[in-house]
Amino acid sequence: MPESTEKFNAELVKAAVQIARRSDISYLCWVMDTPIPQEMLRARGLRKKLVVATTVEILKGEYAVLGIPAIQIPAFPYARMEKIQIALGAGMSTQLFKAGDIVLCLTGKLRSERADTLFRLKIGEDIDQRISYEFLKSASGIPAQLTDVLLKLAIHIGMHGKEGYP
Repeated sequence: MPESTEKFNAELVKAAVQIARRSDISYLCWVMDTPIPQEMLRARGLRKKLVVATTVEILKGEYAVLGIPAIQIPAFPYARMEKIQIALGAGMSTQLFKAGDIVLCLTGKLRSERADTLFRLKIGEDIDQRISYEFLKSASGIPAQLTDVLLKLAIHIGMHGKEGYP
């Protein structure tokens, strides 16, 4: 990895740690399939705010031993924002995240070992990010991931039609 990329990643993690220490931030969610950087694990007062969202079951178990809540998300090739949405939805469905919590998320591109995206979201209020707290809270019995796929399919058919007929 080029030196400039390494430096950027180190600075991003450092900035995320500083922001997450603020009292208004409820959680720092690491949405990656790689281990949390040691800088984050060693940061004073941050361990209580750390949450991991991963597709790797072994990592989930390792973090449970450390006392860090871990959410397992399905292993699909998500874009960055989709990974964050699925992670937050899973966290809300397990009652880890509640309405009003401010979550700072760190993620990166598919199959990357480094986070390159920092995102802040207030649970239940940021409707423009397409995560509906009330929808996920309802007991519909339909997984949020399935609903997302069906909604995208319906939008695609609506735009392009079926077999070329709009």
